[in-house]
Amino acid sequence: MGLTSGFTIVGRAAIAAVVCLFTALCLVLAVWLHSSYSAAVKSGEQQVVATAKIVAANAVWINSLARQTLFRMDDAFGAAIGPDNGERLRRLNIATAELPSTATAYVLASDGSLIYSTDRESTPADIVDRTYFQRLANGAEAYTSAMTEMANTGRRVFLSAARIERDRKFLGVAVLAFDVGMLRSIWDASPLGPGSTVSIFRRDGKLIARHPEPKEMVDLGNYVLFTDYMRKATTGTYTSVSPVDQVRRLVAYRIVERTPFVAIASAETSLF
Repeated sequence: MGLTSGFTIVGRAAIAAVVCLFTALCLVLAVWLHSSYSAAVKSGEQQVVATAKIVAANAVWINSLARQTLFRMDDAFGAAIGPDNGERLRRLNIATAELPSTATAYVLASDGSLIYSTDRESTPADIVDRTYFQRLANGAEAYTSAMTEMANTGRRVFLSAARIERDRKFLGVAVLAFDVGMLRSIWDASPLGPGSTVSIFRRDGKLIARHPEPKEMVDLGNYVLFTDYMRKATTGTYTSVSPVDQVRRLVAYRIVERTPFVAIASAETSLF
């Protein structure tokens, strides 16, 4: 009886030791998994933040290119609309010579008629959203549109436009149309993987450009990023289900100073 009792005590001790060892292993595994997950999330956060900075740098370049080119187009326009269209055409060609292939230039008269274009397929009349023209005609000095579409070709663009005036009289509008696909190269080069996105928004929440392109135009003016996060900090990260395509992503945003832009990069959280 004493021997049996001794074996029972030893057995129980062995079982207890195994349980303790198993528990310890589980704890170690849990800590390792948590540490690995935290490291993956931190790495993912660093990558989306870095990509958002690249998108922001691209937005600064676009803004600078647009402002300089529109200024040169205004200068090339001359004093007033007249019969000397040949000389004006030569000056405008020089003013727009450095534009990339993803951008096209137009000049419209005050009545909306086309004076100049580098686009062989479309004119500003083919742009579905012509809000830009009305605002500039009413006195605004410059305007940046949300993503819009050329009616005859389906080409998606966003516009940078400026009012042309002489002696406070409205004479026309200089317009640059940028292909929204210009962010593709940044997406291709980013380390964020499948399911990631790179975007530029206006500060009012309207989408300017995104890759991959959404099926519809996007307005996130009432979304928490624009109603809350951006009011608290000019840069940041958060995790959320995208209102555009319902994919859960880690998102980095950055308000681009001295521009109307917000740069965004995101990575699908399932990859972490």
